[in-house]
Amino acid sequence: MSARISFFAVFVIVFYSVVNDAPAASCVWKVTASDGRVLYLGGSFHALRPSDYPLPRQYDRAFDACSRLAFEDDPKLGKAQFEGLMKAGQYPKGDSLKYHVDPRTYAYLRKFFELRGLSEAKFSQLRRWMKFPRARI
Repeated sequence: MSARISFFAVFVIVFYSVVNDAPAASCVWKVTASDGRVLYLGGSFHALRPSDYPLPRQYDRAFDACSRLAFEDDPKLGKAQFEGLMKAGQYPKGDSLKYHVDPRTYAYLRKFFELRGLSEAKFSQLRRWMKFPRARI
């Protein structure tokens, strides 16, 4: 990321973090570098009010256009957030990945993880986005 985009990103984050009354529709920014690379900045989820949900369509558009996703981390809540993410990334008891993908895909994944020493019982409990954040399966 160029220094110009880094500076702009920091500026936007700092500027809008002091604005308390910014409407939810203004919480997604698209930054385009001169070479065409794009960076999306999303407003702080932990600062949103219940009335801000559902999130504006700009969030979905930004998520769909991205190949990587990064979240800010609140050091005070680090362990609790990690545990919450891990819990959200697992299917509830009685559910499994095999009910959410094509049977051929599941057979391939079973072989893939078997070759890497991971049992079906472990990988089948993780949601698709938890295993393959950049793949669409």
